[in-house]
Amino acid sequence: MDGATYVKKSSDNDKRKVYGNAQFLCVDGKIKFTFLPSDNPKYPNPTFRDGKLSEIFLRKDLPIDIWLDEGAEDLVKLGLNADGDKIESIQPYELQCSGKFVGLHRPNGEDTPPMWTEKEGTYNDNGKEKTYISLNFIAYFEVIGEDNLFKGVKIPYFLRYLYQEKHDKVGNLTGLAEYSFIVKPGGYIKSSNGVKLDDFHRKLEITGTVKWPEDGNVLPEIERLGLLYNKPLKLNIEKGWLNSIARPSVFGMKRTQAETLQELGAETEPKVEPVSNPDEM
Repeated sequence: MDGATYVKKSSDNDKRKVYGNAQFLCVDGKIKFTFLPSDNPKYPNPTFRDGKLSEIFLRKDLPIDIWLDEGAEDLVKLGLNADGDKIESIQPYELQCSGKFVGLHRPNGEDTPPMWTEKEGTYNDNGKEKTYISLNFIAYFEVIGEDNLFKGVKIPYFLRYLYQEKHDKVGNLTGLAEYSFIVKPGGYIKSSNGVKLDDFHRKLEITGTVKWPEDGNVLPEIERLGLLYNKPLKLNIEKGWLNSIARPSVFGMKRTQAETLQELGAETEPKVEPVSNPDEM
């Protein structure tokens, strides 16, 4: 959905912030943004103040400097304040780049532990509309790379909270956490949300024993284990959303012998022992 947008309540009042995809054009030291219309009837078209689709901003008033050559244009994902007159976040629309995991979302404030949120949805069951409640959480990945215009920007990765306390073979609680979906032999997972969550665990090497906390919130431990990885990953961003994460591949990378020796801690130049006997020369 090119014009996909969503809104959420501001933390200090009942107004709602607006998020949407927009085209930008660099002209005369200024940048003109034009929102793409939403093609989802559930969401209103994203607009700036006074309902305008376009607005011009000075480079100094933007949260990041995305200035390109004069006349350059591209697409980005914008986040506006509740009044629609200030851009609070700019994220890439389509980009493949390096990034690293930097933590989980804290909907109750920065001084609180990471937590899931509840979302109500509907689905059609043989002609009858039924409602459901899903538990969701957000993982943040930060764009890295000295030559990347979006360096330092945090990209959200939306996941389902699909954890439960594990039972042993006779039905007793073990005090450990496990997925709430079934993983069949061979690693097959029927749930698409389960596949995404399991992939998140595998990419960050969140494996092994995770204790089940009394409050049922394993996210603080998941965050702690994920931050231990601390290695670059490849981020695939499509239409303003983080679509997938992958580990960089070493295949296709040329390495010199000196680089390999240096990484292994060896000397890059051969040692020459001093000669004391002329006959040895």
